[in-house]
Amino acid sequence: MHKTKTLTFLDNGNFSSIHKKKGLEERWFESKKKFNDSIKLPGSTDTNEKGDKTLPWPEDSITRQFTFPKDFENPKWIYELNTAPSRKYKYIGPAWYQKEIQIPTNWENQRAELFFERSLFKMQVWIDGNFIGEDIALYTPRRFDISDFVKPGEKHLLTICIDNTNLIGGMAHSYTYHTQTNWNGIMGSMEIRPHEQVSIKNTRIFTDIYDKNVRVETTVSNQSGTITPGKLLLQIKDKKGNILAEKTFQRKFEKGDKTKELYLDIQKPITLWDEFTPELYTAHLELITEDGKHFDTYTENFGFRKIETSGSSILINDRPVFIRGTLDCAIYPKTGYMPMDRPSWERTLKTIKSYGMNHVRYHSVCPPKVAFEVADELGIYLQAELI
Repeated sequence: MHKTKTLTFLDNGNFSSIHKKKGLEERWFESKKKFNDSIKLPGSTDTNEKGDKTLPWPEDSITRQFTFPKDFENPKWIYELNTAPSRKYKYIGPAWYQKEIQIPTNWENQRAELFFERSLFKMQVWIDGNFIGEDIALYTPRRFDISDFVKPGEKHLLTICIDNTNLIGGMAHSYTYHTQTNWNGIMGSMEIRPHEQVSIKNTRIFTDIYDKNVRVETTVSNQSGTITPGKLLLQIKDKKGNILAEKTFQRKFEKGDKTKELYLDIQKPITLWDEFTPELYTAHLELITEDGKHFDTYTENFGFRKIETSGSSILINDRPVFIRGTLDCAIYPKTGYMPMDRPSWERTLKTIKSYGMNHVRYHSVCPPKVAFEVADELGIYLQAELI
């Protein structure tokens, strides 16, 4: 989790939208003249009642035109199901979203990144008609560097095309009609994030429960154009904020994205994480360049634990664990997609824990980051399946 000076949120108003398939040929990303509708994001075309309204199950003579369920992904199939809950509105294909954005004036000499937490399949992005890039994913956030296309204090036209055409095939619960549905839209956080020219891009934390040390792999992004000397301060804190260990590491930050390894021994007593003692610690990392021009921080919670297998058993901290779990196939009929907020996951996982269970299998789907954070706090093992 980064602590940044300012975030410009994109999810505090309506986007203009249009739901047809000729946008690329007609170059809709060059102006907002074509956009005459509005949509609320985060959300989907379903929750905004966009697309084709589904019709009652047709007569047999009509269904013979389709091979069900294969052709359910066919946009022409707009009928209700007789084997599963039905979407009220259906849209499959490219959908276009547009919004005027303004970069804060205090972002001078900062880099700017678009961040979209979740959407399905292909996303393409333009700023003022300039193509920024595309990304194809199901669960991972979409991140686009727009630094070279925006200026602090000025307004810019953001255009997004999301095409939820099934690019994988198969019938995984992450996008089929059975449960979650193949929705079109954006869920979770939608932000423009500022970054220093030298900043912490991402970090991974590893623990050794025997030697009581922490290994941190942090990727530093240096876009300043020159090799920049500086230092990294690593602190490990307990849940009360007390510092258990800290160390400063002198490093040179090479141009581009480079990963640095940091090791820190813990001399004080620690509690191992498992379902009975879900004790979490905090790794706090600070980056500062030698000239003082660039400063960034990164904070993440973690637990001291060891996971391995022995024969047919799973071991947590050298002890066999008995999995007592339930199944989640992304069954969220009110929206057709998984929740992205903390209160929803606290309610769901606390209920599971109250029944004496310690495990959830997510069948061919992956919950959002906040679900893992809540599970860590409660002592629940999550089995996410990626495809």
